[in-house]
Amino acid sequence: MAAPAGRLSQGQRWLLVGVLLLAAALRLPAPHLAPPGVNNDVAYDATDALTVLAGEWQLWFPGNFGREPAAIYLLAASTALFGRNELALRFPTAAAGVLLVAMMVPLARCLFRSRSLAPALAVLAAALAAVNFWAVFWSRLGFRAALLPLVLTLAFFLLARAAHGHRFSWVTAGAAFGASLYTYTAARVLPLLLAVLWAGDALIDRRCWRSRLEGWRWLLVSVFIVALPLEAYFAVHPDQLVSRVGQLLPGGTSAEDLPPADPPDRAVLGSFAMFLGDGGGNWVLALPGRGVFDLLTLPPFLLGVVLALRRWRWQAERWILLWLLVLLLPAILAREGHPNYGRSLGALPPTLLLAALGAAEAGRWVLRRWQAPPLVGAAGLVVVLGSSALTAHDYWLTWARHPETERAFAVPLTRFAHAANQRDDGRWFLLLANPARGEQFRYRVFDYLYRGSRGVTLLADEPSLRRWLAAQQPVGQLVEVVDFPPTRLGPDDPREVIATLLRAHGPLIAATAEAGLRQRVYRLLGPPLVLAPTVASTEPGPLGAQVLELLLAADRGALVASLEVEVSSLPAPDRLSLQLFDPSGQPLAQSERPLVDGAGRTPERWERPVRERAYFVLPLPAGLPPARYELRLAAYRQDGTLREAARPLLTFSLTEPVPLPADEPMTRLDRALAGGTVLGWVLPGGPPLPGEHALAIVFWQGPPRSFQLTLADQVVAVASSAATAAPQRLVFPFRAPRAPLTGSLLWLVSGDERLALGPLPLRERPRQFTPPVATFAADVRFGNALHLVGYDPDVVITPTRALDLTLYWRALRDDLPPLTPLIQVVAGDRVVAQRDGRPGAPTTTWLAGEYVPDGYEMLPLPAGLREVSVIVRVIEAATGAPLPTASGELEVRLGPFTVPP
Repeated sequence: MAAPAGRLSQGQRWLLVGVLLLAAALRLPAPHLAPPGVNNDVAYDATDALTVLAGEWQLWFPGNFGREPAAIYLLAASTALFGRNELALRFPTAAAGVLLVAMMVPLARCLFRSRSLAPALAVLAAALAAVNFWAVFWSRLGFRAALLPLVLTLAFFLLARAAHGHRFSWVTAGAAFGASLYTYTAARVLPLLLAVLWAGDALIDRRCWRSRLEGWRWLLVSVFIVALPLEAYFAVHPDQLVSRVGQLLPGGTSAEDLPPADPPDRAVLGSFAMFLGDGGGNWVLALPGRGVFDLLTLPPFLLGVVLALRRWRWQAERWILLWLLVLLLPAILAREGHPNYGRSLGALPPTLLLAALGAAEAGRWVLRRWQAPPLVGAAGLVVVLGSSALTAHDYWLTWARHPETERAFAVPLTRFAHAANQRDDGRWFLLLANPARGEQFRYRVFDYLYRGSRGVTLLADEPSLRRWLAAQQPVGQLVEVVDFPPTRLGPDDPREVIATLLRAHGPLIAATAEAGLRQRVYRLLGPPLVLAPTVASTEPGPLGAQVLELLLAADRGALVASLEVEVSSLPAPDRLSLQLFDPSGQPLAQSERPLVDGAGRTPERWERPVRERAYFVLPLPAGLPPARYELRLAAYRQDGTLREAARPLLTFSLTEPVPLPADEPMTRLDRALAGGTVLGWVLPGGPPLPGEHALAIVFWQGPPRSFQLTLADQVVAVASSAATAAPQRLVFPFRAPRAPLTGSLLWLVSGDERLALGPLPLRERPRQFTPPVATFAADVRFGNALHLVGYDPDVVITPTRALDLTLYWRALRDDLPPLTPLIQVVAGDRVVAQRDGRPGAPTTTWLAGEYVPDGYEMLPLPAGLREVSVIVRVIEAATGAPLPTASGELEVRLGPFTVPP
């Protein structure tokens, strides 16, 4: 028997069950694999969810520019149910995505209830919602924005019921619209949305509008009551009302931290372009080049738009169009780039309804013309299954595996948190962050995922570090200092405080991904003993390794080895094992680690040949005597079977550490101060340039004391000593004055006592104030700091196919901050080589009007290139932000250059 008009037939109900299963299959499986890591914004919400579980309930969460509470409380419930993992992070939005698919059915039936195609249109709307890339993508991310489409769908369903005579639905619809304000910032266009819906009804259908006037009043009252707690909060905290909006809108409070706003026409066109295939350029929010619809579902959407525009006087089509336009406004007004799939997520349901409308009308036309229901059913099945296959391919195989996605979702930090959960060795993890770059924000990934009791997220400011160290008395366990991602640090970086303060707290080991900082920390720990290997590398083979560093901790409790591993063939090893043997051949210690690159990718995804660094910490037995020891390296496959047996890597001699450096030109003092003896002091690397950041090391023997280094009566650095009998190093990072100070001395101060170390020597370097002769002239100014006046490319490719480049800079002012040029060689849009680093003379030492040549030897270029260009950026070291050029661009492109065959 046929189903009554407007109701689903039994076959359509079974189709709907299949659609819901398909929706769940695309959204719920493997939350730890795609996305491959955890995004910072989601981790921020998750760490606030932990505070909710601890009993700190809030109506509004002011961190991260202010956030609505619904997603955070759902995350708290999910965490309580599943634990601290990716499933808990993504289950609320994935479940909301499945519920959205189910809610599309009653919404479509209620909107089109008077039409015979309503049941088919409802099933089509659910099917398109199940397989749509935009819907699937955001359901899996875990962002709170994914809750808004579900709540708005429920609100419009209740509003449609109210419009068809269900009086109490006016109240429940208002409650749903009010609840949407607790989900995501884009819901703040709600007053405008309700206003245009009401005005549309008043202008087009006045008779119905008058009969519904009382219902609209009840709806507004219900919205007001449900949103009243939030309204009261904003009345007391008006700054929170505009904090996130001020960050996003052009000219907002944080506009200087965001890219320049697009012109209005570009913002509008860019936002609508996402329906035609523009995915934008943000790998966090979308897949570049992939729009809302694929080739199978785009035609029904376009047909639905045409039909809705022709029928704009009909209530269903009018509501859908107004819903779509108003909910696109948050994305159009935002200055974060267009299209913006997150800001416009509230427009997802009307977008799917338009596509379903077009598909249903096309199917009805085919039925009228050919009377072939099986043909229509088969075409619909092909569209749905084909679109689901395209969505799965684009999401799992293209987006989830792309290196840009791995960088956007903190993959190394996520994997490190999981690895830390597997360790139970009493080790602390100090995660280094530079607050000036906002890096503490991303370490909430570790805060949430790490379940151990001994981990700590360090914001790298001196007070918080001192508080943590003070709580660890005595500091007897190993401490691992981890820096994500590898970055180049300058003396002004707050992470330099790590080196100074760790020095005062006993036997610690620091292992970091940044070689410069690692060397400085090791130098301050002891002093450590640098061990010279007698064999530098393994024999040639599919796996080669070279030892770059081998260092012993100050208390001889551990050996730190840094290796450069070369993988040149398949299958690649999955894990490496470094083993230490005594002179008799007995094993003493070993350390294993997975072989991954800087982005956390395993070797099967590397392009060969490739070289990557691997760091090992080997705990040593107590009382290890001076002797000759051997390191061996073994490799294992993913299943644990042996890939290459352990073979000698190098041998080294372990000797007693010397108390003072014999090879440094130390100024010997042997003067008493504060109950101890100042043995001497040294400037590593010799006298600094005027304005250069440098280190002063003072050798001290005595009880624990705090010290200050002063110059011209100004405190330039502080340090503390520890309770040890051996001589200690007090390290003072400071910046040399811009000009020699006649008669000024460096003083070491402890309390009321002071000791003159001696005058601060400064060295000069040749300076050029006449324009250089460059092969190519340039005229590009980066901010008010640097002027690129020319460049010399070496277009003769060497046997290693390396491209050399010399840039000629002119300083625009004195007292420049630390700046780092970033040089990239590109072929088309693909980066084929890159160099970044401080110039030979630090920019802090440049004078206004001075010309400085800056040479770069690029990495080897891939074979087969015919033409390359060079992109130049200038990065401010303190913030990591690129300096804009006079035209507002963040880079300049040089070339193109022809590559000789």
